[in-house]
Amino acid sequence: MKYVFNEGSIEVPDGLIDQSVNLLGTKSGDGLNVVISRDLLQPQETLDAYVSRQLKSLQAQMAGFKLHARRTLNVNVERNAAEAIEIAFEYKQNGVKMHQRQAILIVPRTGQILVLAMTSALPFDAEDEQSWQFTLGSFQF
Repeated sequence: MKYVFNEGSIEVPDGLIDQSVNLLGTKSGDGLNVVISRDLLQPQETLDAYVSRQLKSLQAQMAGFKLHARRTLNVNVERNAAEAIEIAFEYKQNGVKMHQRQAILIVPRTGQILVLAMTSALPFDAEDEQSWQFTLGSFQF
């Protein structure tokens, strides 16, 4: 199986599943960062059930976890909309309050979960919210 990534590609044995995480951040480490991660649904699990399960896990694992919003939205996918669930929450990491938005969706051709996340040490301001909306609007399978 050919596995393609930004820097190149490799051949790997068939049957392997992409469970990689991509992190995009600034050189200084300050400001917004974007994380793209992949996961698997449990048998017969729906997107809504997956998100509920993950929220329970986040609440148990992250100090100061507080969910601010959860909503269904459509993410732009090659001019067709893909249903996603967006969550907004805060948590503490090393004593610092962090703010995160996630859009969670199912990849049609694989059935895997794809999580797009944007995180900041500061509350999202109008510019950050615009960056998040731009990122979601630019998504393509």
